[in-house]
Amino acid sequence: MKIQTATLKTLGLTFLLYIALTVTGSIILTGVWQSGIDASSMTHQELTHYAAQADMIRVGSALIGAFSAVICAAFATSRSAQASFRPAMYFAVMLIIYGVVSVVLHPEHSLLQQLSKLIAPIPLCLVGAWLARIVSSKRTSGQSSLNNPHTGA
Repeated sequence: MKIQTATLKTLGLTFLLYIALTVTGSIILTGVWQSGIDASSMTHQELTHYAAQADMIRVGSALIGAFSAVICAAFATSRSAQASFRPAMYFAVMLIIYGVVSVVLHPEHSLLQQLSKLIAPIPLCLVGAWLARIVSSKRTSGQSSLNNPHTGA
């Protein structure tokens, strides 16, 4: 039961990390985008509409979400006591549920954007888990070569 509780805590922390990364990235992206336009004569509604049509915002948001998903899946996998991709897949399910909520809240997004919210979490989280396993195995092999003076390292 301790493993399940630890996994739930890790997943909760991972989801909060995902939200923090995406919000921070979006704030930076919006600031960079606004520095390139003259928003002084625009109303809030005009600025919101202009931002929704901006390719920089759309592509940047997708990249922020993708990188955040990979980083967070790697974090969940590395913090887990399990030597499997299971924590990353649990996180992918959380992102899919989050994507369903986003699809409902943002029906104005294109079909491609809507589908990517539902399909992309699985491969992105698998990549993150795979990276975490690679880093973990290199860290483990590096420590074993440091502990064994006969390996020549």
